[in-house]
Order: sequence, then C-alpha cells, then structure tokens
Amino acid sequence: EPPIMLGYADCFVPESAPGQPRLIDVPFDDAVRLLVEHIRRLRPEVIVTYNAYGIYGHPDHMHAHRLAVIAADAAAIGSYAPELGEPWQTRSLYFATLPKATVDELRPHLAEDSKIRIAGTAPDLVDVLLDLRYRLGDKIRAITSHKTELARSKSMQQFAALPRDMQRLFLGWEAYRRRDLVPGGCDLPEPLEFAD
Repeated sequence: EPPIMLGYADCFVPESAPGQPRLIDVPFDDAVRLLVEHIRRLRPEVIVTYNAYGIYGHPDHMHAHRLAVIAADAAAIGSYAPELGEPWQTRSLYFATLPKATVDELRPHLAEDSKIRIAGTAPDLVDVLLDLRYRLGDKIRAITSHKTELARSKSMQQFAALPRDMQRLFLGWEAYRRRDLVPGGCDLPEPLEFAD
C-alpha cells in the first residue's frame, strides 16, 4: 500500500502544506482519532515511529511519537470511537533511534552551530540493530527524491554535506527500541524487506 499522507505542515515550514495546519497545532485528540482509524483499517502487527526525543529533538518527530503511542493503545479499546472500526491490538511498537557509537562518530562532522542535537542511545538500550547496507542505494534514492525537502531543510543539507563514509554509517544501519503491547510482542521480519 502506498504511504498515507496526513497532509499536515512541518512545524518549521508551514508552506510545506499550504493552507493546512502544522502537525503540532492539530488538536491532539483529532490526530489520535485519525491514526486510530488507519490502525483499525490496516491492522498492523508492528508500528514504527520515532523515539521520544524524535532522534534529534524535532518537535514534529516528538509529537509523532506521542501520537503513535496513544493511538496504538486507543485502537485496541473497543469503547473508544467504535465508529472508526473494529478494535485492533498492535503487538509491538518500535522506536527509531541512533546508537551512541554512531552519534559519537557523526558528531565531529556536524556544524558547531547546528540546531541538530542528536541524542545517542546506550548500547544496552538498543533492542534491534538492522544491517541495511545492502539497501543503501534504495535509501539514498528515496531521500534524494524529496527535492523540496532537500532544498528547504537545513538538517537534510547538513546530511548531504557529510563525508560519504558518514552518510553510509548513518544510512547503513537502523536501530530501534522495542515496546511490546502484548506478551511476546512481534519481531521484525528477518531480513527486513522493502516493497519496490
């Protein structure tokens, strides 16, 4: 299924969705209801979102984390908005993060005046580390296809200015913290497959 765009604007770039509210300005309960409706329709075993800090403190990323956590819980409660569909219990949440070792390697390459404040996760708190170096080309093509994001985003421009080996380090691995919502939860498939 293609990505579902919610249509909200970036908090720093309101013109990213002209005439639409910024994600962080949408009433929380309205955004939760919208996500619950999608969860109940799609019935995911796993939901992947940002960690609580949004990896580098981006307000939209932190807000997306809060919304995903609440919506996952609310979608399973039958008395919550029954008109949105049958309740669905997602089995696990995965929170994207960066290992502290990766952050330590990247830090010397980030501008000193950067607003990006990446917070690395201690190794004993990373639950899943995926080697995606074999998909680097796909990931780079996906990023560079967002021409407007590359043109307006300081963080994307800073990423593009990183030495190639640092870009590969950043994109070649994905790290997650896992929170099970039911006993046993749900593992990510191995190897992780992406739709073309």
